[in-house]
Amino acid sequence: MFDAKEYNIEISKLSKGNNTFEFEVDKELFEFFECTEVNDIKATISVSAIKSERLIEFKFNIKGILSVDCSRCLTNMTLQIDKKSDLYVKIGHLDNKQRVVEIDVNEWILDENEDDIDLSKYIYEELRVEIPIAPVHKKKSDCDEEMLNKLLEVNKQNLKDKEEFDPRWEKLKSLIKE
Repeated sequence: MFDAKEYNIEISKLSKGNNTFEFEVDKELFEFFECTEVNDIKATISVSAIKSERLIEFKFNIKGILSVDCSRCLTNMTLQIDKKSDLYVKIGHLDNKQRVVEIDVNEWILDENEDDIDLSKYIYEELRVEIPIAPVHKKKSDCDEEMLNKLLEVNKQNLKDKEEFDPRWEKLKSLIKE
């Protein structure tokens, strides 16, 4: 069961300077954000939180394996994740009882009265952008050949059915002079 509290960092307990954390990510994070594209994920996120008076600089080091369906053959494939990113959290006064305001993808403002910050959304988004729009195996030879053949057959049959039953094509064919 997903628990967002696992991704919370208590600001009040951070010492000035460098603080380190580690998170283990699995499929539950993606399910929580209703992302159905991911079959499985195993990732480790190392976070260095550098705290100063009114700023916390989070440095993320993300490594793991992400499993999705290949858009070409519809079988499972894995993607390696190895990336670094930074998040800058300014501590300030926010109106309207807001806890956090996202100024930019990598820049947030946290209300000065808050004791903790939830990094689950940021981690999810950093992992989510690692999934290509149409993921495919690097080599076509890695695709499931049987599935590719079946898809080709279905595609040919669909084209044949469309040609036979669409009367618009019949009218156009009658215009062709042989």
